[in-house]
Amino acid sequence: MTTDALTLRVDGRTWDGWEEASIVTSFGKALCGKFELALSDRWRADFAARPILTGMRCEVWLADELRMTGRIDDVDPGYDARSHGIMVRGRDLTADLVDCSSTVTPGAWSNRKLEDIARDLCAEYGIVLVPGDDTGGPIAEARLQEGETPFEMLEKLCRSRNVWPTTTASGELRFAKASAQRLDGVLRRGQDIKSARGRFSDTGRFSVYIGKGQQRGGDQVSAESAAHVKARIEDPSITRHRALIVQGEDQQTGETLADRVRNEMNKRIGDSRTVEIGVAGWRMRDGKVWPVNRRVAIDDDWLGLRAEYAIEQTALHVAKDAYDTVLTLVPPEKFDIRFSGTRLAPAIGGATGDDDSRPWDRGIGPT
Repeated sequence: MTTDALTLRVDGRTWDGWEEASIVTSFGKALCGKFELALSDRWRADFAARPILTGMRCEVWLADELRMTGRIDDVDPGYDARSHGIMVRGRDLTADLVDCSSTVTPGAWSNRKLEDIARDLCAEYGIVLVPGDDTGGPIAEARLQEGETPFEMLEKLCRSRNVWPTTTASGELRFAKASAQRLDGVLRRGQDIKSARGRFSDTGRFSVYIGKGQQRGGDQVSAESAAHVKARIEDPSITRHRALIVQGEDQQTGETLADRVRNEMNKRIGDSRTVEIGVAGWRMRDGKVWPVNRRVAIDDDWLGLRAEYAIEQTALHVAKDAYDTVLTLVPPEKFDIRFSGTRLAPAIGGATGDDDSRPWDRGIGPT
């Protein structure tokens, strides 16, 4: 049984004894993590209200491991004739980048690295950018739209650069690539898997993605070519004609527009093959808390799934001394624009071939 001590540190004080809790961390799905803690008890003569107020800076710890640094969003105290209680909710420090509009002026950048633009956008809200994975060369031109949040602009710029904005446990912003690291072991029905739910849908997918954009003209680019930059990518898994036009953001070359279109296609493919798997406890066999942005093999005949998926989100729960983790998993292609749609193994249906050397790259039908 998990015995991790879950504590909330606020204003120099440590609060524990939480009876129910949820800690959610994501990669690619949301920039900021979130937590919810609750305590309810019978009346005691020595009970005192906890001085936890909205807006306070806080830290969430599991034993001696820092999991999240953020602020308190909501505090819900209450009582009745039999008991009193409190519920506390909060998010990472980077939540301000998601909620608030940027007022940076003039809000335009030319030939600047993604990190330079991020620092300018983060400075307004006191968020620190720490070194991360390579984001490529300078961006020719980027412009902040009226009312746009820092996260909206950064996420938009990341789409063609194969990186994702993430938040560290200390509340800093970091750009990260999708990891190809695979966790040991296999999640199998009837063994590690305690519950599972799949969502396999083609409603958001298209057979052809057409990108349209513009770029600045110059000595090497005619005005006609600059005004009509195009890219076209097909998803052969969708057999009937379904077209989607993708508008390029800011200035685009043919190469960056193709990456933007491929990002759109792969994201939709990933979202169309989502699985939630519940496992006991908060930690893997090696004693580490379940991470995001790692790959894991799944073997579940009821879901019709035998493949290697990426962990997009972890949700750690405890209620009535029962500890569990819900993993949200997607095809790894979702996070890597270098993949093409033709390489995606189906999540459900027949095997893609007779080669058994890489069984996790293939889908299997229900047995």
